[in-house]
Amino acid sequence: MRGGKMTRHLTVKNMRRLSHKQQVQVAIYAAELVVDLVEAEHKHLAELAIKTTKRWLKGEASAEECGEVSDEISADCESHAVRTFDWLADAASRENSEVARTAISYAIIASPNTKETKDKIYTYYDNLLNVDKYVEEAFLGE
Repeated sequence: MRGGKMTRHLTVKNMRRLSHKQQVQVAIYAAELVVDLVEAEHKHLAELAIKTTKRWLKGEASAEECGEVSDEISADCESHAVRTFDWLADAASRENSEVARTAISYAIIASPNTKETKDKIYTYYDNLLNVDKYVEEAFLGE
């Protein structure tokens, strides 16, 4: 791992080690872990947030579109699970590591098994952070 052992906290400093798009990727991963916890009446908003944010990663949706999805969710929902998706869409609309980290935090809070969810998110973060090292190791056969 870069810099020694795997990090266990997604601090603002740690999140800044990732590009904005990578931060949003981690937030999407976290949101997908809790999408099944969203109440049926709000499920379409959660799915819209994921879909729009993934489209933004591909360059197929604008930051403004993501902001509109975030606004729609925040006007309608209060639960932690649903707030995850509000902050997820907002993370794509604003280049600020704290916004992506907040989406991740809401996902962890919403999860019935916070430790397991944290571990999955941290592992995803570290894999994303170190992908270049893994590719190099695979290429060199180490």
